[in-house]
Amino acid sequence: MELFIFIAFLLLMEVQSYKSPAVKVSPEVISESSSVKVICETPADVTVNQCHFYINREKEKNIKLSPSCELDLTGADVLRWAAVKSPASVKINCFYTIHEHGIDKPSSHSPDATVTVLGPLQKPFISYNGDDVQPNIACEMPLSVSDDVTCNLYTEDVLLYISVSQTQRRQSGDHYCMFYLSHSELLTGSVSRQLSCDYSLNTEPEIRSPRSDTITIGGEDLLL
Repeated sequence: MELFIFIAFLLLMEVQSYKSPAVKVSPEVISESSSVKVICETPADVTVNQCHFYINREKEKNIKLSPSCELDLTGADVLRWAAVKSPASVKINCFYTIHEHGIDKPSSHSPDATVTVLGPLQKPFISYNGDDVQPNIACEMPLSVSDDVTCNLYTEDVLLYISVSQTQRRQSGDHYCMFYLSHSELLTGSVSRQLSCDYSLNTEPEIRSPRSDTITIGGEDLLL
């Protein structure tokens, strides 16, 4: 019995000596249809048998195994794995095993890495203020999103202007982009123009919203 305890103690000390891995996710924000690569980065001086990935710190549930220590998942895969619906943020951890003397010896566990799966982006709302000095157009996002977005303004189907500055926020919490254009940029004589906008999150790959409804401007009039 004492010999067994001594051997178990030696094995425990050996396991504890293994360096912790680090789990990396790229990109950190995805849509349901886009992909994320999850890597369990292991020490270079050990021969890894396989890596174990688990979510939301549930060490005994829903473990995914990978001899390459990498997973390629879609956003939908991540949601199914965590049994949640978008939008959701899922914490991922990993550990690795080393096969020695017929025994799989586990390493300590990595810190968390988080992947966020967004639901479909909502259509923005476009509005126009025909100020005499400098007309402005607001592209308002119905849900609060990251400040780091790109807004695009279109006339008919032609890209007219891009706004890459940080969004502004209303008291309601909604974000919006402002476009400041001269009358000459917006209007040509008495010809009316149809305007619309969309926005995208600055992720890799880019996640873009649907296009807003159009508004029609002509002279000083605004027609919906």
